[in-house]
Amino acid sequence: RDFFKKAPSPEDLKPYIQEAQYIDWCGVSLATTINQAFTDLFQKLTDGTDIRIMIIAPTKENLQSVAKRSESGSVKYYEDRLEASLGDIQRLYRKWQEYNKTYKNKAGKLAIGLLPYTPSFGLLSFTSSKNRRVIMVEIYQHHKGYERSPHFILNHENDEDWVEYFSTQFEEMWGRTTPWSPDRLASPKTRVKKINGG
Repeated sequence: RDFFKKAPSPEDLKPYIQEAQYIDWCGVSLATTINQAFTDLFQKLTDGTDIRIMIIAPTKENLQSVAKRSESGSVKYYEDRLEASLGDIQRLYRKWQEYNKTYKNKAGKLAIGLLPYTPSFGLLSFTSSKNRRVIMVEIYQHHKGYERSPHFILNHENDEDWVEYFSTQFEEMWGRTTPWSPDRLASPKTRVKKINGG
C-alpha cells in the first residue's frame, strides 16, 4: 500500500525545492508539476540552483507512443500537455535570461532536454548543499488497475543503491536528449506539422 499513495502536492514539493542546490526532473510532460512549481523554480534559479528538466520531444512518434499505452489513447491530450509544458518552460527560460542579463550571470544553470522516447517512470530529484539526495519516483502505468500510479521516495540514508540506480538512469537518459531552446521545437503542434510535411 505504501507504493500507491497520492502523488506529492506542490506544498509537499516546496521544502525539497527550497533546500536543493541541484534539481533534476524527468517525465512525459511534467505539465502540472512545472506549472504549479513555476515560482519556486524561478526563485531557486535566482538563488544559484542548477536545474535540469527532461521531457519527451514533441514528435509524432513520441505522441503516438505515449497515447497508445494510455487508457484514453488520445494523442491530442498529450499534445496539449506538452504544449502547456513547453509554454511554461519558455516563460521560465525567458525570465532566467533576463535575470542573468541584469545580474551578470549570477543565476543557476537551466537546461532542458527532449527525450527521443517515452520514459517508463517520472523522477523528481533534489540534491541539497550537503550533497544529500532525495528522489521521488513515479512508475507509469500502461493500463488501469489501481487508482493511481506507484510512487516512492528514496534517500541516501535508507536507499543508497536505489538512489544511485535512478541517478545513473537519469544521466544515461540525459545523454540521449536533444537540447531545447526557445526557437527550437517550441510547440508540439508545430513540430508534428513539420514532420508531416506541412
